[in-house]
Amino acid sequence: MYIQYLIIMLPALLVTLYGYHKTKDVGMYGKVNSKELVISLVANALLGGLMILILNMWILEQVSDSYILNGKVTNKYKDTVGCEHSYQVCTTSGKTTICTTHYEHFEDYDWVVETSVGSLIIDREDRQGETTPQRFIKVIVGEPASMEFHFNNYLLADKESLFLQNSETPSNIQQPRVYDYYRTKHIVGSVSLPNVEKQLDLLLQGKRFNVKVVALNNRPVEDFYSVMSAWIGGKINDVILVVSLDENGVVLWSKVNTYAKGYKNQMLLKDLEYLTEGKVFNEDLVTKQISLITKQFLILDEQEFEEKLELVEIPMWLLILVVLINIGLSVGIHIKMTKEDL
Repeated sequence: MYIQYLIIMLPALLVTLYGYHKTKDVGMYGKVNSKELVISLVANALLGGLMILILNMWILEQVSDSYILNGKVTNKYKDTVGCEHSYQVCTTSGKTTICTTHYEHFEDYDWVVETSVGSLIIDREDRQGETTPQRFIKVIVGEPASMEFHFNNYLLADKESLFLQNSETPSNIQQPRVYDYYRTKHIVGSVSLPNVEKQLDLLLQGKRFNVKVVALNNRPVEDFYSVMSAWIGGKINDVILVVSLDENGVVLWSKVNTYAKGYKNQMLLKDLEYLTEGKVFNEDLVTKQISLITKQFLILDEQEFEEKLELVEIPMWLLILVVLINIGLSVGIHIKMTKEDL
């Protein structure tokens, strides 16, 4: 980052010093004196710091990720809030202009759903929110509810990391996300297991971890690596079970993964695979699996791989853009100083 700061700052500093050198012998007007030079240099340093902040924000965006926590709906209600829709009416008398803010309504209404993992607001169906949204009507207190939370997935900074699963043919099975405000799926793949899904909805409520099951129909074990490649190894609190089932729902093989290829959780992975293989994948089995995960699963600290952040590559176009912006601002500061007499 120090090198990048120099890359950003050096052209701007050269512009400032060159401008000072070119104007030092001119008359009072148009000259940049020593005081103005110091002001310019300080302004350039601050602007350079701002550019570095922008780059840091871009770098952090490259490792931005989310994980899911599961709970249930605990309450829903209509909340009265201040009106959010205003406009101004201005009147001018002579050289004086007076503007008054007017609001469209006395109040607006939010339709709030509270869950055990956070709260959310259902979109309004009219501008004020007076009409009860149909989606709000469908909310049932006690039904399963999930929400996504942000974390920094530093493994994303290193595309060649040994902690990521590599496969030449990533799977087209999509990783479960939260949809329709607070719903999610725990089981994806080619086999539907609705009773097991409902059981997981109940068992995962209040847990710090999330379980994702990929249920396949008589597929080779190579599909596990394809799924893990497509999902980039999963989220920080995920336990991912990939199972291949026969026509009777019996597990032919199972492979389990957690964040960073099971780092610090290898015993759990082996125990889960041993518990699962050869069994019918039903509610009783997932109950035992969740019990085992609850006892053994270690959720890694987000900072475990923080040093990998240094591996994020800043694209040349972005670096050039930031340098040009800083040079342009430096030129603007110089022109301003030539017009001032401080």
